[in-house]
Amino acid sequence: MLIFEKRVLSPQETITKAVADAREWQLAKYTERTVQASIPATEPKQNITEATYLVYTDGAWKEEELMAGLGWTFKRLIIPESESNATFEGAVVEESVSSPLMAEALALHMALFIAREKGIPKTM
Repeated sequence: MLIFEKRVLSPQETITKAVADAREWQLAKYTERTVQASIPATEPKQNITEATYLVYTDGAWKEEELMAGLGWTFKRLIIPESESNATFEGAVVEESVSSPLMAEALALHMALFIAREKGIPKTM
């Protein structure tokens, strides 16, 4: 009996469902193992200098108006003694954005454009 759906299954339906669920579980388990095997065991070493910035981006999408808010933040990893502020950020609104994924992509694109405009040679 499927309690939450208030349904009663025959013995044949129960076995069929159990076999299908077991196959689905095995396939998911196999897929997860395959994905984990493709991830390198060690992360590549990063050459972090004063010119290296961490970049955070975000896109928010408003479906009714097909508009998106795009935001980015740059944070310098190593701050030279001559500088007091190692972070800057910005945001814009874009029209005619078709999806949330497009909003995220546009935010990343805008951050890379800003990095080039400001002469930032290395981002992470």
